[in-house]
Amino acid sequence: MRTAAKAAAALLVGAAAALTLTAPASASPSCQLCVVIEDAARSEYRSSSGVIYDLGYMRFEVTSGLYASSPITIPYTVEFTSTASTADVSLSSYSGTATIQEDTYRTYITVPIVQDTLSENNEYFYVKLGDPSGNFYAEDAVGVGTILDDDPAKVSVINARAVGEYNSALKFNVRLSRPLTTSVTVWYTTQNGSADGTDYYPESGVLTFAAGETSKVVDVAIKDDDVYHEADESVYLKLTSVSGAPVADSLGYGLIEDNDFIG
Repeated sequence: MRTAAKAAAALLVGAAAALTLTAPASASPSCQLCVVIEDAARSEYRSSSGVIYDLGYMRFEVTSGLYASSPITIPYTVEFTSTASTADVSLSSYSGTATIQEDTYRTYITVPIVQDTLSENNEYFYVKLGDPSGNFYAEDAVGVGTILDDDPAKVSVINARAVGEYNSALKFNVRLSRPLTTSVTVWYTTQNGSADGTDYYPESGVLTFAAGETSKVVDVAIKDDDVYHEADESVYLKLTSVSGAPVADSLGYGLIEDNDFIG
């Protein structure tokens, strides 16, 4: 049995020597006959540059532990998680073959990424390697592709249109710059300017933007007083905290115009 095992090992080493040369010093695999695929990440952004990896392509590096003395072919498939789909990549086929050419130890699998304008969470998909040719095997057969969202939605509060004391309320519009696929929660409160609690009814509360919603209105009710010839008065709506999106503008301005004149 020991003699048979030695003979089998000798045949494997001889076959490997016929197919491969020496191990490259900079190769990723720690084993000589294995092939690995690295994870990859990039944003949806595409520039006008002529560089391949800046035109929406995500590149997965595939390396072998030895230089190949003849081409090593590696089949692969592109598969999706629940966060990504075929709409996020631009492929005519979701399977293919990568080839490590003779006297090299590296190749790349490129996946074109679709650019959209939707604010969303990062998305993930897989490139999975099949069995390489020759005596090589896939040691790390799954590369994780991360599509980094580059369309962040931001929350702002818009200045209210000036109203007279005879009007019912200042209306502050709280907006998301883009629709989201997840909810956003906004906490707010009124803040005195030159106006105070004798001029309006203080407000505080919570707004929840459901997925797809981009606008909410906060009404700040006005008190109609009988003070003659007073100056116009200001009040603010302040966003005190936001969960689920960054803030672009947290303070909205409202003006109460005096309407009490002596005839």
